[in-house]
Amino acid sequence: MMNDPLSETDHLLERLRAGDHGALAELFERHRDRLRRMVELRMDARLQGRIDASDVLQDGFLDLVKRVDT
Repeated sequence: MMNDPLSETDHLLERLRAGDHGALAELFERHRDRLRRMVELRMDARLQGRIDASDVLQDGFLDLVKRVDT
């Protein structure tokens, strides 16, 4: 198995392109913390009290699942 995180991500992307939808969940899990921090930094302060960054990520993931084949 590859130890370089970028190479592992590339490997998961190749699996996804080959039709392995499980690779999408692995990619998402691998990058979840970084994505959550990005959402938290960019979310308007007025929304932060009502919407959790994890909810935004979950909605984004569900959208990806719906569109993965397109």
